Amino acid sequence: FSHIRAKGDENDIYKFDAFVLYSGVPDDRTWVHFKLVPQLEKEFGFRLCVHHRDFLAGFPIVDNIERATRSSRKILVIMSANFLNSDWCKEEVEMAAAECREKFVLVMYSDVLLSGQYISPTIRRLLETRTYIEWNEDPRAEQLFWKKLRRALYLKTAARRQDALLLQPRHPEL
Repeated sequence: FSHIRAKGDENDIYKFDAFVLYSGVPDDRTWVHFKLVPQLEKEFGFRLCVHHRDFLAGFPIVDNIERATRSSRKILVIMSANFLNSDWCKEEVEMAAAECREKFVLVMYSDVLLSGQYISPTIRRLLETRTYIEWNEDPRAEQLFWKKLRRALYLKTAARRQDALLLQPRHPEL
């Protein structure tokens, strides 16, 4: 996994392995900048698009979001109560969902389902239809978290569809 892309891999068409959507509130931002990004980029070799570093200055935010979505193989959403409170975060999800719902990988940084906050229909639909990965600081749980996240980012969308086909019964009428 140290170098996840093979030469000629169809995923080379993407500049980034994942576009990371997260709240700019200090707790969330600190975790993304100092825990998530270093682990995924330095330890696992992924290329991430994070807005504070990769958005082009002087361009409309909406254009930067569209560019990041199109140039990323996955959309990594860091769910938190702060995320749900951010109009920009909700807008990023809406724009990315319009592009391709298959790209989403959800991380439950804090349990938004128990927060009692309003959840937009698009985000609710993602939470109801996508398996998410829960962050936990317990060392054993943290190790499993990184393993699951690395696998989710590594898998191609086509491979996921193939896995789903393999899980379907051969004789649906039975």
